Amino acid sequence: MAAVNAAVTRPEPGIPADNPASGASRPGAPDTGHRRYRFPRRARLLNGRDFQNVFRRNTCKSTDRKLAVLARPNGLPHARLGLAISKRVDKTAVGRNRIKRLVRASFRLNQHALAGLDIVVLGRDGAPGSTNAQLHSSLQAHWQRLIKRCERS
Repeated sequence: MAAVNAAVTRPEPGIPADNPASGASRPGAPDTGHRRYRFPRRARLLNGRDFQNVFRRNTCKSTDRKLAVLARPNGLPHARLGLAISKRVDKTAVGRNRIKRLVRASFRLNQHALAGLDIVVLGRDGAPGSTNAQLHSSLQAHWQRLIKRCERS
């Protein structure tokens, strides 16, 4: 029985015990200074009003052949993301979900630099034919442009 309990408390192989991904950090545990790269509910645009605020009052935007990214200040200490990947962009649900998954993953890694913004990512015609690496580099460029453009406005 002791071996079973030891297996439950052991972190995953390859993840240090003090890493937040290991599950070692829990409420009340000392802060190790690591950033969290989650995508909680508070980091999402959840209703139509929030989306409309970004569409109508975007103060900075970035576009290329694959994606269009609109943003506006939100007055919160964290960034929020909304996705608008329509059937017009990619007819298949698998393709649309791939694009959304890549956008969410990239946002998770960059959300601390984008704090204080509401962001909507729109798919464009070039997105379905792009590789994952191309979409990732496109998103990195968009995030950098938003950081520069939104700090000026």
